Amino acid sequence: VLDRLYAVIRMLGTLDRSLVLLSLEGASYRDMSRLHGLSETNVGVRLNRARAWIAAQMEVTGDGL
Repeated sequence: VLDRLYAVIRMLGTLDRSLVLLSLEGASYRDMSRLHGLSETNVGVRLNRARAWIAAQMEVTGDGL
C-alpha cells in the first residue's frame, strides 16, 4: 500500500507533490507558505484538494486509506 501511495503522490503536479511531502515530514503551513511564496490559506486549500485526490486514486485501485 505504501508503494502505491507514493506512486500516486508522484502523479501530482510539482507544487502539490512538494506540499504533500513536506506535510508528511511535519512542516508547518507557515514554513510551506514561505518556501513556496503562497499564503497559509492557499497551502491549506491545496493540501486538502491533493489529499482528497490521493484518497480517490487509492480507492479506485482498491488500496483505500
